[in-house]
Amino acid sequence: MVEFLGEYECKIDGKGRLRLPSKLLEQFGELRHHPLIVNRGLDGGLVLYPEAVWNKITRERLGHLNMFNKKARIFMRKWYRGATRLHIDGNDRILLPKSLLRWAHIEGEVILQGVDQMIEVWNPQEWERMMADEDGFEFDTLSEEVLGHDPILGESNTME
Repeated sequence: MVEFLGEYECKIDGKGRLRLPSKLLEQFGELRHHPLIVNRGLDGGLVLYPEAVWNKITRERLGHLNMFNKKARIFMRKWYRGATRLHIDGNDRILLPKSLLRWAHIEGEVILQGVDQMIEVWNPQEWERMMADEDGFEFDTLSEEVLGHDPILGESNTME
């Protein structure tokens, strides 16, 4: 599939157009001319998904939800709220919806962060606040809690 890496400082013009950096565009590979889906992220930024990745998430993870369950219906509404199909134009730009830019408090400058099969889009001040570990998740402690067990070696990587 695709794997996005890197952190990029970019600008958004007054119309909401974002020029994607060439180093990031190179990572799209065969998906370069396919649509993207932009939506609200779970932590306050926006997320860009190649349409194929979005479709895989919605089919494999959400397609089985029981729409007779109220929490499932509410989740689905919130998940799809604001989701918009985008196309990269001939100048390597995407037009981000103003409603999503307002929601994420983004104007003028933006940080793009490649995270596996998606690209996060952040207000620079919010990005810096999050990366400064102000939310109580020191990277070394978080790494140990999330990755403490090595499934390949079959052992714990934590010191006890």
